[in-house]
Amino acid sequence: LLFQKGNVPDKIFHYVYGDTYDANTYYVSAVSDAAAAANAGSFVDAESGDRLVPNYVLLAQPVLQTVLKNNTTYSVYANMQEKYKEKSNNLPLFQASIFVNKNTDSEPVRSFLHSLKVDINNALKNGDLISEALADSTEIKTMYGIQPSVAAAITKNGNGMGLGFASAKENKEAVENFLKLFNIEGVNEEVYFE
Repeated sequence: LLFQKGNVPDKIFHYVYGDTYDANTYYVSAVSDAAAAANAGSFVDAESGDRLVPNYVLLAQPVLQTVLKNNTTYSVYANMQEKYKEKSNNLPLFQASIFVNKNTDSEPVRSFLHSLKVDINNALKNGDLISEALADSTEIKTMYGIQPSVAAAITKNGNGMGLGFASAKENKEAVENFLKLFNIEGVNEEVYFE
């Protein structure tokens, strides 16, 4: 059972496994629907209307953490980040990016990126910093999509969310490999921030 047909999770799954499992692959709209199917042990297929039992469910963090906590008989079959790296000759999978308008003054951008890099690296060394930094925030789950304590736990448990900081310019091959999943090739050099 996959989620977001035709979008990033589906593209990554098919990059890793090809079309080998297509005959038995089903889709739900969102990761929350996939989690509900995992928790319930079944789902209703949108195309046929049949109730089906998934043998495998693709989930993303932090939802995976919650599903595993609530279902102690479940285990992780494959880590898609690791599988992606295996398939791509050890190229990393970038899950989020910061885009900068080319007309923006570069000094504030450099300062912001440096600060972000320091904060991410500190959080990787001490996951509790995530909870501490967001302790006074309101509407945390709405703004960040995750409770800080869960983010801290996932980060401390092998960096399950894949937090990190990397320059696109220094990882052109990885960026271009990822973009090929969407049939985007020949990225212009000027898109990389100096």
